[in-house]
Amino acid sequence: MNKNDTWVQTQVLTAIDANKDDAYGQSIALTENFLVIGAPHSDSPHTNSGAVYVHKQKDNQWQFHSKLTADDGAEGDLFGISVAIDGNSLLIGADLHDETAENAGAVYA
Repeated sequence: MNKNDTWVQTQVLTAIDANKDDAYGQSIALTENFLVIGAPHSDSPHTNSGAVYVHKQKDNQWQFHSKLTADDGAEGDLFGISVAIDGNSLLIGADLHDETAENAGAVYA
């Protein structure tokens, strides 16, 4: 937070279910009300299938809202390697998704 032209740390966010090597924070996206954080090496439900955590702004604090995983997530997909948010639209990259071809990638909307 910026107070009197000085940045002041107000919070440290971590995954509610953090595990070793999840890479929580590798990607982030922000709107006025939502903060989206990627953890592409999360092992939920498969090794390195990836996850995304959504936080909502309340009383000047980011509060955990939800955890997202790919419905078709598979080992090594890296869901959450990239994230983008605009209004009510959230895009999540999984650059090693294999559905159309090995490691061809996918974007979830």
